[in-house]
Amino acid sequence: MSSMHLSAMRKWLLQSPPVEWLDLRLRDLIIGALRQGPIPQHISMVMDGNRRFARSHQIEVVEGHNRGFEALAQ
Repeated sequence: MSSMHLSAMRKWLLQSPPVEWLDLRLRDLIIGALRQGPIPQHISMVMDGNRRFARSHQIEVVEGHNRGFEALAQ
């Protein structure tokens, strides 16, 4: 499919009523969240469950941690 057709399909999809409604709700949600207070300067990710995952899949614990890191990177 050519990029012109994809562009036309994308435009049609974005203008469909359900997508427009969802877009407006998401904008309202994000703006409401931003109005709640200051934006955090950093966040943290707790890597919990990698050892359990490794044990349940019968792989080395280190490999479980590596897979957890890869999942986070995606």
